[in-house]
Amino acid sequence: MKGLWLIVYEYPSRFIVDYGIYTTPKSKYSVDLLKKAIEKPRRFYQIKEQLSIGLKQMKGRKDLKSS
Repeated sequence: MKGLWLIVYEYPSRFIVDYGIYTTPKSKYSVDLLKKAIEKPRRFYQIKEQLSIGLKQMKGRKDLKSS
């Protein structure tokens, strides 16, 4: 599996919430996978809440805007 990228979201108890294997490293894959994990029937609200807080903190930061 050389040349592949693994993204894993896990709960503090080491429960794997979701994972994906990709051919290229892109942040879009991480975000899409996180959204998919949040939408699963077994929700992990802490992940959802942390994402919401993180997005609010990033909003408006000039250093994160693409050129």
